[in-house]
Amino acid sequence: MNQISIRKLRPVKLPSKSQLKALQEQLKALMEQLIPLQAEFEAWCALIKAIADPERKSRYQAMCAQLARQITQVQQQIAETEQKIYELQVAR
Repeated sequence: MNQISIRKLRPVKLPSKSQLKALQEQLKALMEQLIPLQAEFEAWCALIKAIADPERKSRYQAMCAQLARQITQVQQQIAETEQKIYELQVAR
């Protein structure tokens, strides 16, 4: 006959509402950070299209590339924060 062993189970610590609230606030702050970055990026792109001087155009394209990297970093942080929020909500 099969024997069932019973081990002492550790209590599962459920996430607190304050953890969830903090992550939601962090997400809001990241979104607020992303909006002006995207607007600035779009403005620089429009300016680049209007410039004829190749030297200035190259300099501005480098600035756009830097902004694009910043936008990507913020988007990645947003995705990670959303994942943490999801995991906390599922754990509840």
